[in-house]
Amino acid sequence: MFDLPKYKLYELILDKVIDEFAEQQDKFVFNNIQEAKGYQFRSFRESQNLQKKIRKCIFPGCTSLCIKKSHTIQRACLQTISESQHLLTPGTKEGETIIVPIGINEASTFPGFCQVHEEVFKEFEKSKKFDTDKSFYLQILRTICREIVIMESQISGFQRTKTNYIQYRNLQLTRRFKELSGLILSPALKSINVECENSRLKAIENKISEISSRLKQLKKLYRKLYSDINSTRSSKFCIEPIEFDWVMPVALAGMTGLTIKRSKSCHNIILFMNIIPFENKTLVILGGESKNKGLIQKYKETFCNPLAAINIIERWMVYGSDHWFIRPSVWDKIPNERQKLILEGISKEDKCIFDDLSLSIFDDLRKDLINLAKSNTEFYQENRDFVRNEERKLV
Repeated sequence: MFDLPKYKLYELILDKVIDEFAEQQDKFVFNNIQEAKGYQFRSFRESQNLQKKIRKCIFPGCTSLCIKKSHTIQRACLQTISESQHLLTPGTKEGETIIVPIGINEASTFPGFCQVHEEVFKEFEKSKKFDTDKSFYLQILRTICREIVIMESQISGFQRTKTNYIQYRNLQLTRRFKELSGLILSPALKSINVECENSRLKAIENKISEISSRLKQLKKLYRKLYSDINSTRSSKFCIEPIEFDWVMPVALAGMTGLTIKRSKSCHNIILFMNIIPFENKTLVILGGESKNKGLIQKYKETFCNPLAAINIIERWMVYGSDHWFIRPSVWDKIPNERQKLILEGISKEDKCIFDDLSLSIFDDLRKDLINLAKSNTEFYQENRDFVRNEERKLV
């Protein structure tokens, strides 16, 4: 019988192993579905852990280490809507969005600024007021800084997951190669390192590329906003505050990406929104690049009445940003089936803040505002259909 040279036998067995991997993908690499799911969510767990890691202060040019917990939203404002020093916020469990309790000392914190640069925010932290342009700019700056830390952590998390997956995949390739080669080749083989693409790696790389692109855009905005804070020249950033004389039982500090069509071409923009509750009022801060000032001011006009305003805020909570904190009793009053639909909406990536949301989050507030609208005869006659639609959301 003709004996194949050893190297040729290596090639044949390796080709078979690669073919098996290409055909089976995850079934080849993982022992069961649970193990595959574990790797699927590993990048999220990695990024969650990295988000808590002490790093260099995010302020430009600073090389000092940051403190463990910088607040994005003031603790005093979170205190306003807390119950027993706790709030509720979106979280995840095995890939599903859930609502979890969080203490006000932990809520809206991230490792961002060193002790020196924390002092930059102390002025309006102590006064508990937002009544100057600088305070609005600083609040949006904190929002941007938190998003930068999160994105950098996400990228590192995905990169670690990619490395771990390749190592584990190669381990399985080596195991299978030894299994097929038997005693002839196994003793001499240490490991197999194969450079090959597959659906899981492509998905990870696409995610890294997508987040890196947004991070680059965000850092540009950060530099523009920081420039505005430290300069009296023409503004590169647009800030539009809105104040209501009633309290929204939620705090939010987030951003969302939008694609806007202008003159037959599409432009990607980033819009920021903060919702800051006080004891007897609510402050909404909108922000974005100055070149989008017209759009931001138009968007501000959509907060034309209280019912329209809570609609917009609810859309942000479901389709815009999951960095929000709600008074526990408000969430608990929502029927379970509607809670489930709201959480499912948060998980969707095909919706944006301009999409309609047919679900109510703030039932008691909505009822009060509906009654107020009905008591205003002129407003109700002109907006009857709108008000009735708001009533239907409570069913």
